[in-house]
Amino acid sequence: MECTDRSMTIEWDINDSENSLTYVLYHRHKQSTGWNDSKIPPEDVRRTNPGRLMYIFSKLSPDTCYELKMCSVDIHKVKSHNTASSRNAHFKSVRAPENCRTAECTDRSITIGWDISMSEIHIIEYELYHRRYTSDEWTISQIPSQNPSTLEGRRRTYILGNLLPETCYEFKMCSVNILYNKRSYTKPTSQKTLQIAPTNFEIMECTDRSMTIEWDINDSENSLTYVLYHRHKQSTGWNDSKIPPEDVRRTNPGRLMYIFSKLSPDTCYELKMCSVDIHKVKSHNTASKSQRTLQIEYELYHRRYTSDEWTISQIPSQNPSTLEGRRRTYILGNLLPETCYEFKMCSVNILYNKHSYTKPTSQKTLQIAPQKFRTAECTDRSITIEWDSEKNIQYELYHRRKTSDEWTFLQIPTEFIYRGER
Repeated sequence: MECTDRSMTIEWDINDSENSLTYVLYHRHKQSTGWNDSKIPPEDVRRTNPGRLMYIFSKLSPDTCYELKMCSVDIHKVKSHNTASSRNAHFKSVRAPENCRTAECTDRSITIGWDISMSEIHIIEYELYHRRYTSDEWTISQIPSQNPSTLEGRRRTYILGNLLPETCYEFKMCSVNILYNKRSYTKPTSQKTLQIAPTNFEIMECTDRSMTIEWDINDSENSLTYVLYHRHKQSTGWNDSKIPPEDVRRTNPGRLMYIFSKLSPDTCYELKMCSVDIHKVKSHNTASKSQRTLQIEYELYHRRYTSDEWTISQIPSQNPSTLEGRRRTYILGNLLPETCYEFKMCSVNILYNKHSYTKPTSQKTLQIAPQKFRTAECTDRSITIEWDSEKNIQYELYHRRKTSDEWTFLQIPTEFIYRGER
């Protein structure tokens, strides 16, 4: 008639024969060939409906298929014919969910996980009992067996929501079979929900190298420090940085501010944060916020070494040529030969905020190259070259075969230079 994870309730009609005083119950596992017999104690046999007797067959194994039959025994110890084995007894009993424990916790919810049982085909629902640790009354949540999410392997989870933050809860579970029988519960387990995450967390400002974040002040005296989690938008793992208390500032009434710096320009970052109390217990994390840092351009300042005025050249960030590694170049042209120039640089973001300048550096341009350099005559063994000449200047001649990559250097003796008509 009924079945739990540890017992089966059987019933039969009362025999009017006064000689039938006792009963014998035969039982076996469904896969077994031999029967075990148990004499039913008369004091454990009870009357139910008129003309019916009942007995609870207990101390069974969970998740096990049993086959039952019985006979009566008269005062002469003569047994009756056995009943047909009961089909109802073929139903598998169910046991409490195994390895029931907390899988995750937030400020408003607790995620509970348990192992998937082979007897789930007989389970129609689970019942989750929870209560605040200081309460005596249990609240029951009915969970259809098809409802819980399945984790990796053979684990199920259920999210128990609408809880209070910073509150200790106690919970236990049981399985309910198709006969709506339930008996064994899991061992009660307790879990405290997290503190409320910092509220109204926002990215207020952004430059090419930093982001300014703000959040509401928590009135709790236990919230002393904060942890900021950050990552590139394409990354899967989070980096955590403890925010130094001395870098947290009050802005508007009830708001705190922190500047997260040393970022890369033109990069999308994702941020979230939590608070940490004096017991080093972290709160729930805020929802993540995404923001891209600004692009930058460059300004190159140059002047003649004897001048006080700087000339500014604006260089878009996409303009400079890229060398090997992470180096860029820019050609500053239209300069004077044999002149010493001083230059310095700074970067500028989209908001036209300028950062500090580089240390000034100086460089002297080279002399003008010989003018109208050309070949004047050629033989099988020599080439005559000519160019416009200036007095008191020495010359160097570089030559190579057309198929060679290396130049040969020759300093031209003054006595080998002939001056003539142009």
